[in-house]
Amino acid sequence: MSLLNNPLEIKQIFLQDKSSKVSRNAIKAIKDQDVLKELLWKTADLSFQKEIVKKIQDQEFMKNIVQQNNNQEIRIQAVKNLNDVQFLEELALNDPVDGIRLTAVNKVQSNSVLTEIVIKDKNQEMKKSAISRIKDDKSLLHVMSQISDKAIIKIAAEAMSDKEMLKKFALETNNSEIKAICLENLQDSELFKKIALEDGADKKIIILAVNKLSDEAIATVKDDNAVKLCTRVAAYSKNKEQRKKAYARLPSEKHKSEAVSLRAEALSLVSSKDVLKAALDNDIADLKAIIVAGVPLDKRDEGGYTPLMMVALSGNAEILEILINGGANINSATQWGATALTRAAQDGKENIVKILLDAQAKVNAIEYDGYTPLSRAVMNGHVNIVRMLIEKGADQTIKTKHGHTALTLAVERHKNEIIGLLS
Repeated sequence: MSLLNNPLEIKQIFLQDKSSKVSRNAIKAIKDQDVLKELLWKTADLSFQKEIVKKIQDQEFMKNIVQQNNNQEIRIQAVKNLNDVQFLEELALNDPVDGIRLTAVNKVQSNSVLTEIVIKDKNQEMKKSAISRIKDDKSLLHVMSQISDKAIIKIAAEAMSDKEMLKKFALETNNSEIKAICLENLQDSELFKKIALEDGADKKIIILAVNKLSDEAIATVKDDNAVKLCTRVAAYSKNKEQRKKAYARLPSEKHKSEAVSLRAEALSLVSSKDVLKAALDNDIADLKAIIVAGVPLDKRDEGGYTPLMMVALSGNAEILEILINGGANINSATQWGATALTRAAQDGKENIVKILLDAQAKVNAIEYDGYTPLSRAVMNGHVNIVRMLIEKGADQTIKTKHGHTALTLAVERHKNEIIGLLS
C-alpha cells in the first residue's frame, strides 16, 4: 500500500480493508487526532484499538477512556499515555483495578504518594514498584519505620544513599530482623567490630557482624578485645578458612575451648528451627543464619523431599540460590528418583531450571520409570525448558520403561515445536 496524505482517504482504507497489515499501516499513517478518535469507536479489534490509543495525545480524552472504557488493556494503554500528575496519583491511590494502579504507580514521581502506597496498599507488587521509585532517603526511612514487611524493608535499605542515616536507624531499632537487614547494607568495619564484641546483643546480630569483618580484623591479637573478637570469628564465621585462621591465632587452649563452646551454642541456637520451615517461610535471615552455623541442609521430610527440592517446587528462586550457595545437594532424589530439576522441568519453572542447570544439576537424572527432566518437560509442552536442557547436553535417546524417547513422547502428544527441537 502507498501511504496517502489525506487522512480521510486513509480512514476509508482502514474501514474498508480488513487486512491486518494494510489496516495497521493505515493507522500508522493517520496523524489527525479527530480521525483517530473516530476510528477508535468504529473498530472492535482490540489490537487496533490499542494502536490507536497509543497515538492519541488528548489528555482529557485519555482520562475519559480510563474512567469509562470497560476493557482493562485499553484503560492501561490510556494510563501509559497520561501526563496529568494529579490524575495519575489519584489512580495510583484509589483505582480498584490492580493493573491500572500498578501502571499509574510506575509514572508517579511524588515521594509522599509513593510512601503512602507502600505503607497502605495490600498488593505486594504495588508496594515493590512504589518503594523502588522513592529516591528520598527520609521517605525511605519513614517507610521502614512504619512497616514490618522484610522484603520491602530490604529494598528500602538497599536504596538508601545516606548510610549514616541508615546506620543510626539500625542502631535505634529494637526489631532484630530489621536491624539485620539494615546492617547487611552497611560497610563499616568499626561498627561491626563494636557489635561483634557486645555481650548483650542478639546472637544473630553478632553472627552477622562477625561475617561482615575482613581477615584484617583478626590480623593481630594484642589485647583482650582483640582476643574476644578472634574467639567470636572462630565460632561464628561462615568462612571455614577464616574460622581456622582465627582459631589458630587464639593465644591459649582456654580461648580455643571457649570458641568451640560458642560454636556449639550457635549450632544449637539455629538448628532448633527447622531448615525446611525457614526456607518455605521465605525467612531469609534465619536461613542464612542456619547456613552460617553449619546446620545440615539436606534433611528430608516424610515424603523424602529435601528443603531444596521443596523450594524448587515452590518456585522461590532467591531461597533456592541461598540453599545452593550454602552447600545444599542439588542432586538429591526421592525414593522414586525425582530430583529438583525433574520437578521444575515438569512444572515449567524456567527460572528454577536455569538456576539448577547453572549449578551443574544432573541433566540426565533418571526416575524409577525411566523419565528424565527432558522427557518430563516434553510431556508438558515446556518448549523453553526443552531448549535449555538440550543446550546442557540432555540425552535424547534415554527411553522410559514403556520404550518412549523424548521424541516419541513429543510426537505422541503433537508437540510440533518441540519435535522440531528434537529432530
